[in-house]
Amino acid sequence: SDVDNSIQTLRLIANELRPALLDKLGLFAAIEWLVSEFERKTGIKSKIYAEIDQPLIDRTTGVSIFRICQEALTNIAKHAAASLVSIRLESGPEMIKVYISDNGKGIDTRTLQNSSSMGLLNMQERASLIGAELNINSVPGKGTNIELKIKTNGNEDIDSR
Repeated sequence: SDVDNSIQTLRLIANELRPALLDKLGLFAAIEWLVSEFERKTGIKSKIYAEIDQPLIDRTTGVSIFRICQEALTNIAKHAAASLVSIRLESGPEMIKVYISDNGKGIDTRTLQNSSSMGLLNMQERASLIGAELNINSVPGKGTNIELKIKTNGNEDIDSR
């Protein structure tokens, strides 16, 4: 099916997307790229709001955040039957926040509680790896909101020195 093809393509993109793109563009720009590719491949209208300031974070954190966004978009493409996705990226001195919401059919509570399903586990694992907080709220028939909060403690990026 077309959906399967889009998902395959998204996976391919993701795998080709070594952290080189993150290194070159910075996290937010890399996510913007991911979102525009997602929109192009799936035809799902995607709005992104990103603050200008790139967060100062180490590479592992950047890659993990990127992968979580990717996993979220893959889930939306696979399961949500959404027509609109909205992504918001905020960067403060001590916290990065990522919000991803869609207007799809939502995830039922059982699926959410059984986090081994739908790549939710991958997202949770990546989040806990970097000490981030991941909340997924879903209203069946109304869509899903994903909120990711990463404490940065104002650390400079040690890798870049």
